[in-house]
Amino acid sequence: MTATVPNIGTPDNPPAAGSTGTRRWRLVVVVVVVLGAVAILAVAGLNRTLVYYRTPTELLHDQTLVGKQVRVGGLVAPGSLQRDGQVARFTLTDGVTDVPVVFTGPINGVFAAGRDALVDGRYTSAGVLDGDELIVKHDNTYRGPDGKRYTPPTIGAAPAGTGRGGR
Repeated sequence: MTATVPNIGTPDNPPAAGSTGTRRWRLVVVVVVVLGAVAILAVAGLNRTLVYYRTPTELLHDQTLVGKQVRVGGLVAPGSLQRDGQVARFTLTDGVTDVPVVFTGPINGVFAAGRDALVDGRYTSAGVLDGDELIVKHDNTYRGPDGKRYTPPTIGAAPAGTGRGGR
């Protein structure tokens, strides 16, 4: 008597549920879905943290931005800053083009003419940037109320006068 070996996986005899091949495909599908979800979350998070801004020249040359919310970066032109309470009027420049700005809101203490700044606001048809958020760029040097420059100690450095290299 000859034994016949059944053809597993044929339409007449499908593989048993939970076989190794089926489990492997399920695992592959789950891994692909999880990796796809992680990639989507990573890209979405990156897009929220990236800060793109236009220069005054780019703003002037793109008339599709009129009436829209934009972020513009440049130097606060010397001699252009006028403050009146919570309102500041100044000019942002990139050295080629100047954009007048009217900003209403709290003004940071380091904000001054000659500083780099980013302004979020609506670009009006009159060519004025009506700002509602102001970010001032500054260096990492801390100066105390006395005007002296303070530098944080280097990690691992020995206190002055100990003669030890931080160990």
